[in-house]
Amino acid sequence: MKTLTGKEFEVMKVLWDQNECVSAAKIQEALPDTSIYSVQQVLRKLLKENWVRIEKTEILVKSLTRFFAPVVSESEYVRSFISPQSTFELTSQLIQETEDPQALARIEALIEAKKKQWQGEDG
Repeated sequence: MKTLTGKEFEVMKVLWDQNECVSAAKIQEALPDTSIYSVQQVLRKLLKENWVRIEKTEILVKSLTRFFAPVVSESEYVRSFISPQSTFELTSQLIQETEDPQALARIEALIEAKKKQWQGEDG
């Protein structure tokens, strides 16, 4: 996976932080030091490289507006830079440092589900 440029990362971060698809104008609002032209240019490049997709289009104020959503999640992007050994070490460290019992319960449930999946494959 390629490394995002600074502007690409800023745009992707806005998309990753949203729970819904976002227009170029909304992305630009979140990045006030970036012009709408720059946001549109970055979105075209991200679209071409399959980092984002057009989720929907709507007519807003007499103009056709495209709404974008990420194709690659933030965790997938970060994980692409971490080796399998580092992934284990990082996961272990995070588990040891967590103070959230609900987070640990969710992690435990994921581990149990994975074990059941493996048992099903062996049987």
